[in-house]
Amino acid sequence: MWVCTLSVPYKEENLLARLAKKHAVAILGYPLSHERKGGKSIITASGIFLGDDKNVAALTRELRRDQKTARLELKQNYGIIQFKQHEANAILFQPGVLFRKPIFVDHDGTYWLELGAWDKKKLSRIIEAYTSPWFQGKLHSIKQQQVTRVQVFTPFPELSAQQQKCLSIAIENKYYDYPRKSDLKTLAKLAGISYATFQYHLRVAEKKVMPFLTF
Repeated sequence: MWVCTLSVPYKEENLLARLAKKHAVAILGYPLSHERKGGKSIITASGIFLGDDKNVAALTRELRRDQKTARLELKQNYGIIQFKQHEANAILFQPGVLFRKPIFVDHDGTYWLELGAWDKKKLSRIIEAYTSPWFQGKLHSIKQQQVTRVQVFTPFPELSAQQQKCLSIAIENKYYDYPRKSDLKTLAKLAGISYATFQYHLRVAEKKVMPFLTF
């Protein structure tokens, strides 16, 4: 199977990218279905929101009110959403193309996608579209390989409340930026727990989440 990795920079027109950047929240999501209607792509997806609880709450409130949101069900940081996207995104849903990993929307609004297909031409069409001047995306790799797993049935790791809190604080305070904008000692103070306790919970959360974010 051919596998490609793409990143697409922030675009104001993209609902989730716009809200992720505005509220400093990362999103890990998996598309469940797609249809074309009224010149738009209607996408149903499930996902989790990673960030400070107040920021996540603000994002989901705005998400619920946005005209592009058709339906939304939420429980804590997990949600199922049906929303409208530009019709150009329909190319992702060609028969024979699969999402090898959940889509990751970084807190700066960047989209990361890893796609697979036996027919290289189908991926080439996606690459051509997403690296066009309109999307301004970047191709990071395309190669033929034996796929040993596809993260479909369990796309989201289960985190304890403390693990979720520590990971959200780290993302909110740009611990994963390069160069890093904060350190563990500062993050532990923000969490109101000891350095050792914070480090433990963050490392456990990273161990669960990172396999889903590694491209």
